[in-house]
Amino acid sequence: MQALDPTQSDRIRLARRRSVETDIVLRDPEGYGEVKLRCRDVSVTGVFVRSLACVAPGVEFDCVIPLDDHGVVEARGRVTRVAMDTREAGMGIEFTTLCREARERLLAFMGADAALALA
Repeated sequence: MQALDPTQSDRIRLARRRSVETDIVLRDPEGYGEVKLRCRDVSVTGVFVRSLACVAPGVEFDCVIPLDDHGVVEARGRVTRVAMDTREAGMGIEFTTLCREARERLLAFMGADAALALA
């Protein structure tokens, strides 16, 4: 059995996703700027962002995601997948840093069975 490479774009999903239509702000961690895009779905492990202008896998952002009555989630994330030739262009961003409060907000937003492989 071959070990999974966490940088591969076809990695096994670790958590259930929830469709969501909300803005997401992606900020450069060095403070060089930010962009507001639309979020397609979210999970406790990451987010998919709609965008025709994508960056290469490995680029990091500070993500700010408003989740209705569940508050705002702030997390550091890294682009792990770029989809340009599918029905919807955008980037998959995996959370690399997520504080306990942000994770709890995501879990509450997702529902009780949110973390299939996370405990």
